[in-house]
Amino acid sequence: MKTQNAPQFGISNYFLLIVIPIHIAILGAFFFYQEYTWMHLAGTLLIYTAFGGFGLELTFHRMISHHNFSYKYSWTKNLFVLWGSLACQGSLIAWTALHRNHHVHVDTDLDHQAPKHGLWSSYIGWTVNPSLTQKIKISLVRDLLRNPYYLFLDKYYYVLIYATHLAIAIISPSFYFLAFLPGTLLSFHVSSINNLIGHNLKIGQRPFKVDDWSTDVWWAALFSWGISFQNTHHHDPMEINYGKHSGVDPGFYLYQLIASMGWVKRNV
Repeated sequence: MKTQNAPQFGISNYFLLIVIPIHIAILGAFFFYQEYTWMHLAGTLLIYTAFGGFGLELTFHRMISHHNFSYKYSWTKNLFVLWGSLACQGSLIAWTALHRNHHVHVDTDLDHQAPKHGLWSSYIGWTVNPSLTQKIKISLVRDLLRNPYYLFLDKYYYVLIYATHLAIAIISPSFYFLAFLPGTLLSFHVSSINNLIGHNLKIGQRPFKVDDWSTDVWWAALFSWGISFQNTHHHDPMEINYGKHSGVDPGFYLYQLIASMGWVKRNV
């Protein structure tokens, strides 16, 4: 996306500098597999929960993209935004613009994630082809452009990713290759899988009549932090519990956890 005086989304650069390197880096796990323990599995799940759950789904998606709730403390919001940024799915500003665009133009030619563009394109191909995202309007995230912290993370996104990965790899190579990187890739691919199945009329149920192809896939929601309840979500984007009608929503349980600690307030 090229917008004057606005952050550059650089989708093709993102594919070359983020997507490809992290998938090549995971090959390093073969050099450390003999050191694998249950602690590495626990570390993978913790990274997946932090980056994919608290970062992407709860903060990027429900709190910032849809304003389902607010954090009472800036340190909580900033920490979770940082975690979401480390999930290697782009900066908060880029991610939110892409997602809000998805809701505005759902399942049309202007929807970068729509399965109508093909399975490969829906899964990951849209990160390669900037033609699918270049028409996204910066006005979709004008509210985020007033936040210096968000702008900083957007401007130095690649520096943040490379510096974090390099530091952890130096401090503990085995943790990096056997826990940190697998947890990061798990967050990346679970989100990509949802792009494939969340708007596929051959998969899932449609409890609500909406003007798109969204479906609820309960079994995928169990490991995707609830986002696979796409039909329920598109029916009412302000509903924070996506499993309210169709099943279990792990993302809502994360919300309840931090709500019990007094860290959030519900937007109604």
